[in-house]
Amino acid sequence: MWDVVANNQRPKLSHLAAHTANDNLILLFRALLQLPDAEDYFPELVRVNGRVHRRDENGSLTDLEVETPTGPGGRRQLQRFMKFLNARRLEHDRQEVLQSARVIHWAMQKASQRDLQVAVSNDILQRKMTNRYARWYDLDGESDVICAVIADIHHQGRASKSRVRAALAASDPLERLITINPNYTNRSRDLRDKIDAMIANNQLGTLRYDSGLNEFV
Repeated sequence: MWDVVANNQRPKLSHLAAHTANDNLILLFRALLQLPDAEDYFPELVRVNGRVHRRDENGSLTDLEVETPTGPGGRRQLQRFMKFLNARRLEHDRQEVLQSARVIHWAMQKASQRDLQVAVSNDILQRKMTNRYARWYDLDGESDVICAVIADIHHQGRASKSRVRAALAASDPLERLITINPNYTNRSRDLRDKIDAMIANNQLGTLRYDSGLNEFV
């Protein structure tokens, strides 16, 4: 899991997994490499046929999006991309610090980079709302608050679809969703505080999901 800066004030971080193919962090890097100043921050990276490649000193290219089977069941991950970001996965090594610093500095200096993070994250969420969440739970007409919590649950993998369905059927679905997994008490607390703050600022709690439009209206 990697953290990327989401605004230029106090660093607010959004979690994008680096191991997932065609999802999360690799989508952001595909988009970042199209910015005019991408070479200033990641001169060794280039897009080839829409995929992220590393350009070695001798000019040869390595496809960082090759999927490698790992673990039981042959789960496929972007091992090369992960290694580029952090060579030693079980510790915070110098390479990870430097790669993170590049992304953070870029975000702090360029509004275009921050705007792109928001756009990519929004595209990811809308795609998952259409292809997954709305189909799994029939969310047409559901509040934006409920939808946001469901997206957060599945982004972190805190609960199965059956547990989410049970929470939605409860008398207080929002509370059941927020506290759906007792092993994530800190996450539940932070999520509750953030939702309360966004409702108070009229950023949440005013719209409902329209499945036909795939929009909140």
